[in-house]
Amino acid sequence: MSETKLEKARAYEEAAGSTVPADLRPRYHLSSRCGWMNDPNGFSFYGGKYHMFYQYYPYENKWGPMHWAHAASADLLHWEYLPAILAPEEFYDSFGCFSGSCETLPDGRHFALYTGVANDPSDFGPAGLQTQNIAVGDGVNYVKYEGNPVITPAMLPEGSSFIDFRDPKVWKCKDGSMRCVIAAMDKNGYGMIVLFSSEDGFKWKFEDVLAHDPEPAMWECPDMFELDGTGLFLTSQLRVFLQGSVREKDCRTMYFVGETGDEMSYFKFDETSARPIDLGLDFYAPQTMVTPDGRRIMIGWMQNWESLGNRLPGLPWYGQMTAPREIHVRDGNLIQNPARELLALRGEKTEHRDVEISGKAKLEGLDGRFADIELTLREIPGKNLDRFRMNLLDDGKNRVSVIFTPSENKMVVERVFPEFGKTKITQRKGTVAMKDGKLDLRILLDRFSAEVFANNGEAVFTTCMYTESGDGVSFKVDGSCCVDVVKYDMK
Repeated sequence: MSETKLEKARAYEEAAGSTVPADLRPRYHLSSRCGWMNDPNGFSFYGGKYHMFYQYYPYENKWGPMHWAHAASADLLHWEYLPAILAPEEFYDSFGCFSGSCETLPDGRHFALYTGVANDPSDFGPAGLQTQNIAVGDGVNYVKYEGNPVITPAMLPEGSSFIDFRDPKVWKCKDGSMRCVIAAMDKNGYGMIVLFSSEDGFKWKFEDVLAHDPEPAMWECPDMFELDGTGLFLTSQLRVFLQGSVREKDCRTMYFVGETGDEMSYFKFDETSARPIDLGLDFYAPQTMVTPDGRRIMIGWMQNWESLGNRLPGLPWYGQMTAPREIHVRDGNLIQNPARELLALRGEKTEHRDVEISGKAKLEGLDGRFADIELTLREIPGKNLDRFRMNLLDDGKNRVSVIFTPSENKMVVERVFPEFGKTKITQRKGTVAMKDGKLDLRILLDRFSAEVFANNGEAVFTTCMYTESGDGVSFKVDGSCCVDVVKYDMK
């Protein structure tokens, strides 16, 4: 019997992944076992462990026919690579096993609902290229359902696209039935979010169009849940446009607050009221799940379709996930903070209190790339603070900085890497204000990334960093300010 594509992928990743030394990986962020990684998939708790599947092309550091890779963790910190579970080898997923999600069936099996993309639309006649399919397993091995596909574009309202219909997010209701939201598009290029329901997880029916984008774009990777008594809807917006003769992508993540029905049977919100999930340069396709102790945790792909050419040459893997974040709703706003599990990684502590900074400055002990930093910035009575810059990386050529302008209530994360050219987006900004004369920041630094949480998670900026040189924090202040800094080395 000939080797299947899944068997081939498993053999390849076992051989290739075992050759990657630890010092070429992030220390505490999940990276691809080998080859390419993008969206997190099937983030769930099953069999006493957290499971993270992800979009995966094991053979090269570039996008290819999508597989589902697999990693598991007992604590959201230490991830064990497990064999890939899906490969593109059926008529309905011959071009790729795209994004999806997981739940637990009443009989105890782990249930994955994913998008299959076919090479040949004639396989479906008028039903199109993208369909929703099932695989069921035990936490290691999964079998595709013989009745696939279970949801096709033919089940959508008239006027829907047959080729943009993907990324199902499934949840289980108290009575054991299931619902899912799926990203779709109408024939005029306007994104939609649609709701389906199922009594058993295998036979599905269309329920409703929950949202329609007021502008031409694809809303990808939807997630919908109730949190702290508020309905939240998360999605990632992919808009493609021409910049002269060049095809560019504008990728953003956004959330909406709205009114929900019993067990999310419906969701009503204003489609024009989008707010950003993450204001940084590298964040897309987040997924959430609920821990056994009831916390809602979110992890996103720490990359962006706009900047795929920006990478450290020679790495045998591409793509990493954010640190896990606990999320809440406060005063109608999404709040994100590093999951409490990360405190277990804190090691040696360096502390500075009531340090006045004016002009350029460095503080002893703030070197190193693996850090959890807490910083409080305060104004000094009688002195001006025009601008505060904190360089997270600066090697004289490349630089990653957090820039705060208090008079404008503006924070910017800026990335300068000249070798990647000037055409790529180099900074993103958001509204951040001092409260009672101070600003609180928490910054997670890893080998190739920085995650900046402002004002106890009211705003977050995530960025990749493409060099290991220039480690150590430095400051440049226009005017004067006072800072408290506590840095923990991350084990």
